[in-house]
Amino acid sequence: MSKKIEIQKIKHLTSRLTTISGRSKGKIVVRHRGGFNKRIYRFVDYKRLIPVNCSAILVRTFYSPKPKNHISLICFSLGIFSNIIFPNKIEVGAIVQNYVNNPINLGDSGPLRNIPSGSIVHNISLRPFGNGVITRASGCSSVLVRTDKNASLVKLKSGELRLFNISNTGTIGSIGDDTHFLKDLRKAGNARHIGLRPRVRAYAMNPVDHPMGGRTKGGTQPLSPQGRLLKHRSTKNYFHKSILQTKRSIKFKS
Repeated sequence: MSKKIEIQKIKHLTSRLTTISGRSKGKIVVRHRGGFNKRIYRFVDYKRLIPVNCSAILVRTFYSPKPKNHISLICFSLGIFSNIIFPNKIEVGAIVQNYVNNPINLGDSGPLRNIPSGSIVHNISLRPFGNGVITRASGCSSVLVRTDKNASLVKLKSGELRLFNISNTGTIGSIGDDTHFLKDLRKAGNARHIGLRPRVRAYAMNPVDHPMGGRTKGGTQPLSPQGRLLKHRSTKNYFHKSILQTKRSIKFKS
């Protein structure tokens, strides 16, 4: 009887996941997609705002196919269940808190102004009281370099230095499953199960299917299926769209 009650409590955290196989209005816009296995989507709490200053115990950790990383099920003292990103080196039975004034322990969430300088953080939001959208992949982490009066300087995994508002939220620790990039599919069947379809070389196609197809190519440069050049052109964006100053967007004049 207790098992049925537990399942009913966390049933609202899951949903059936459907796919459109890379199509928009019936037309293929992203190639080599389709054929997914039946999957269940787990709702993850990226905000970590409610309830405030309430401790929770980590119940279990499992893999979720949609974010492609491990998530943890936590239970608050109020009896509320929630899913969070699995912090690295945290065990079942550990205590975590949401939006605390002094986040120190692994898995604690809070504003960047209260996190000590030099801490490893993840799940950083772009605006106050918003969803965490920075540093959410498996094995990733960022370093909080320092906090000034109105901004916090964070070094991302790519080496980019970015400024965030001191009211933006972050979580202490790095994300688990740091060996995710070493996983090997091992066979073509596993690729089909996760929704990857076979890829055909452009030179093996017909001229009606690809600009580079056919036997009489005529020495054309590598092109995309839409006819755009793929090589010998710059793809770097020197004008960063964000209003935040970053290491990449600064241009020095000699």
